[in-house]
Amino acid sequence: GDASKFGLHQGSNLKIQESGLKNKFLFFRRMIKHAFAADKIIFHGLFNLEVIKLFALLPISGNKMFWVIMGGDLYNYQHRKRLIWWRHEIFRILLIKKINNHITHIGGDHHLANEIYSSNAVLHHCILYPSNVVPFINQSNSITNNVTCKVLVGNSAAPTNNHQFLINKIKNYSDFGY
Repeated sequence: GDASKFGLHQGSNLKIQESGLKNKFLFFRRMIKHAFAADKIIFHGLFNLEVIKLFALLPISGNKMFWVIMGGDLYNYQHRKRLIWWRHEIFRILLIKKINNHITHIGGDHHLANEIYSSNAVLHHCILYPSNVVPFINQSNSITNNVTCKVLVGNSAAPTNNHQFLINKIKNYSDFGY
């Protein structure tokens, strides 16, 4: 699968999960063992439902759990309409309420997560992407032909990133190309 597609090789810091029920069981057994032994557990987004269910039900202290809020995993609450969504969301609610640490560069995401999920997590501010360290360019300033302006349009293909809207906004610049 993906291991050969991306040239991944199993090593001391990378374990490739083989398919099959037995291998999945062994993977989660190892994950549980490492989770209890770890000082910190960092969730880089909350997208994998099996992992969410596992950690929602495990008796692990929320003080050692950190959630890197990605956006798509936070704004998932906006889909609270269908019964199947609630069947999955109940485990996310349990886990998010349990996690005591949020990692993000957007304070509003942290506050929203605490509000929506009745959480009291602490914010750990971070710089996720280089775009967060580039000085803001005032829109009233004109950009001359001598200046190259590079725009990072989202970090995923999620439709909520509204890539097409931004592309339509900037495509009128004469040297725009993508």
